[in-house]
Amino acid sequence: MYRISSLGHCPRALSAARLGYEPLPEPRFLQLAAREGERHEQWVIEDLQVEGWEISDRQREVKLQYPAFELVGHIDGIARRNGDQYLLEIKSMSRFRFASFSSAGFSRFRDYAFQVTAYQKAVELPVLYVVKNRDSGQRLEPDLVLEKPPLDFEEVYEAVLSVELAVRKKQLCPAQMTDDFTCRTCRFRYLCQEEQKVPVPVGVEVIRAAGLRRRALELESEAKELRAEADPVLLAAARERGKMTIEDLAISYVPAGESVSYPVTELRKMVPVEVLEKVKTVKPRAEYIRVEDLRI
Repeated sequence: MYRISSLGHCPRALSAARLGYEPLPEPRFLQLAAREGERHEQWVIEDLQVEGWEISDRQREVKLQYPAFELVGHIDGIARRNGDQYLLEIKSMSRFRFASFSSAGFSRFRDYAFQVTAYQKAVELPVLYVVKNRDSGQRLEPDLVLEKPPLDFEEVYEAVLSVELAVRKKQLCPAQMTDDFTCRTCRFRYLCQEEQKVPVPVGVEVIRAAGLRRRALELESEAKELRAEADPVLLAAARERGKMTIEDLAISYVPAGESVSYPVTELRKMVPVEVLEKVKTVKPRAEYIRVEDLRI
């Protein structure tokens, strides 16, 4: 049996759980995030009811049974309004993940895509997908209405079947890295560590620098939210006036156009390598750090 809420996660972690490997303790901040998610789900329900939605079947168990395995989960509910009926799926997330989902949708949230596809298969209704920023209270507007799930269910089925076949052979599946955050918080990450790394002690100066970097991430996210609110208004004004100066900002209208690019992968299929070698340019890249917020 597989929990629908676990779908889309690393196959190695899924197979480890099925094979009885001992998971590491769940990080405290993830426990708190899960608890906050439950609270925000109730608040979203209340908001939807004010908006005229009738919500029923809260946490109703659903099952998908196949000869090789069974999928079991609990839906957030069924939403009805004006004669229309939807499977309700609610996601609350930090401001950083909210910004990421707003810009990229399910393409950056493989687990969410797998899960809602399975729930939709079990209920066979279109989906009302509500996404909330739990830091600001903002909801993704408008709420997503999915007439079809983001994935073909066959992809979900094949992914689970491959895990089940490995488990029956008493084998762990290959690890599938989605992002650094997921791997660092995985409760079976010890199965992927070929060697234990000795942590390097850091001084006060480095700790202060990390605090500044965290603040920078917060400001970048806030700036993105402010631009998203301001730019449509300024665009409409600039489209009418062409140029304007407001609050010491010089704002100019740039009409829609086209940009042309040539994908390297496709070019390599059509153009001989020796030709590409003659025209390629190589630019030096400076060393850099990759920073990820473990709280999101």
